[in-house]
Amino acid sequence: MSRHKHRDLHEVTLAELMRQPDAPRSASESWERRVRDGWVEMESFVDRHGLREKARPFPVEGYACACDAGPNTLGVLALFDGEGKIAGGIMGGTIYLYEPHRGKGIGTEMMIIAFNLGIKRVNDCVILSTEGRRTRRSAHRKAVERALAAGIEVDARVLADYPEMQAGVAAAAP
Repeated sequence: MSRHKHRDLHEVTLAELMRQPDAPRSASESWERRVRDGWVEMESFVDRHGLREKARPFPVEGYACACDAGPNTLGVLALFDGEGKIAGGIMGGTIYLYEPHRGKGIGTEMMIIAFNLGIKRVNDCVILSTEGRRTRRSAHRKAVERALAAGIEVDARVLADYPEMQAGVAAAAP
């Protein structure tokens, strides 16, 4: 079992977040099989653990989420649409999102929530797809922006990837 110190997403550098290699094109068939199997496992987990009943509002309107996260859990985030159907989630470090729900910023918000809750393995995947890289970049940027807006100090190494945000921090300094 890995013993990573929990850090919020705005405390991690973009390089740390993006350290995994790109998924090779040859991996697409095995990846599709893993995604299909992941959906079945997610549905089963949600039902066994009563996550629909635990759902709370999600940052994107029309969605709700429930988490099973803790030191002795697999770490699952389940996302539900307005009808209570699973729209996506995170399980085993993999982000799943059904096609009709993509392009709304949902993956970004799921990544931020999962990372900040310390869901195991959310940053320990072996490879990253193009969509996975895009989601991570977006989530990281948004987490850093939110931290700064809340007056939370962000390490200079993290801000190094966002020169436009550095200028705002410098301007706000006394």
